[in-house]
Amino acid sequence: MHESRRHDGSIDISAHAKLRAMQRLGVVESVTNHLYELLDRATPVETDHVSGGQAWRIGNIYLVTDTDGEVLQTIFEKEADR
Repeated sequence: MHESRRHDGSIDISAHAKLRAMQRLGVVESVTNHLYELLDRATPVETDHVSGGQAWRIGNIYLVTDTDGEVLQTIFEKEADR
């Protein structure tokens, strides 16, 4: 599924993804809302860094959902290729 995803309550956010947002992005308040906002603005991408899921990108932030796009599993940052 490669389409823009808008938050309508259908995507669950895992505890792991919330922890990674706190650790890697420094988000400490409204973590869930922050992740939904990122998902709303992210676009689907293909990347070698993700297998068994779907990657979504906004800037240098990658959000990884399961293959069905139902659960945000984790996030990571990757510097732009030079």
